[in-house]
Amino acid sequence: MQGAWTIMDNRLDAKQEKQIHSDLKALAEREEFARFMKWVYEQREDDIAAMHEATTDQIQQIAGHILKADQILKTCGWEYIRKKHADRI
Repeated sequence: MQGAWTIMDNRLDAKQEKQIHSDLKALAEREEFARFMKWVYEQREDDIAAMHEATTDQIQQIAGHILKADQILKTCGWEYIRKKHADRI
């Protein structure tokens, strides 16, 4: 599980980053958090699908949503959470 989370925020000092890692590790054990993360993942997939019918102006906005969802999923360790809770979410 070490390295499952990547904090991409240079505003955090080492102590804050360590605390966030600890918090995310604890949250990853919770089924409720796994359901929320699944919802984030599904929203990302819906945004990807929406790009096929989007106007040029909408594509930029949708791409921003996708990038933010990707950042949340990576930061929170979605792959680990998905595997850990696969039978319940």
